[in-house]
Amino acid sequence: MPANRRWRFLALAALFLVQARTVRPDTPAADTPAATLVRQGRDLLQRGEILAAKRRFEEAFRLTADAEALFMVAQCWERLGNDDEAEKRYRQYQQLPLALRTAEAESCIRAIAQRKRNASDTAANERPRYILVPVGTDRGACAERCTSAEVCRSLGRKGAGWDTCLANQFACLRGCPGAQVSRGTCPRISSQEHTRCYQDNRPIFGAGWVTPARY
Repeated sequence: MPANRRWRFLALAALFLVQARTVRPDTPAADTPAATLVRQGRDLLQRGEILAAKRRFEEAFRLTADAEALFMVAQCWERLGNDDEAEKRYRQYQQLPLALRTAEAESCIRAIAQRKRNASDTAANERPRYILVPVGTDRGACAERCTSAEVCRSLGRKGAGWDTCLANQFACLRGCPGAQVSRGTCPRISSQEHTRCYQDNRPIFGAGWVTPARY
């Protein structure tokens, strides 16, 4: 083999070896400090010591910018119940050139988004309720009957608590002609509107019983 071809072959071989060493898997080399930190983090995670594990993974990522270490940081945040931090780390992980679990990270991000939607729906459903009862047609007879002590005695068991009394009264008010239930707090009502507003679970004292607040 001529000398120039031999040197060209050796140069290509050296370049191939450098590239082969550069392309590494999604975990640090087994004999590096970062690898030790990742192993410690996984052991801590199996024992349920999530915060301590997260610190190991964060340190491993700080030392080497290793993709797998960052993915595990995101996993720890998710297990700790901090979805905002978890999502941030998953998205950061997806931008790394050697991230091999981008599809899994995307699945985790979608799960976080679904949890946030569910939490938002739950919060909306837990908003207080109020009920508007027209009193023009019956001069308020239905509203008076539903907020009297008798409705608690007749619908609730003997010795029933305030919550049961309020629930019974509110259920009775919903049956009044033209009654409308909405979420939120009672709006300001003019006396000319011939409407009364009762706030759910907002008691006042009267005749020894708890009744919804009247506006």
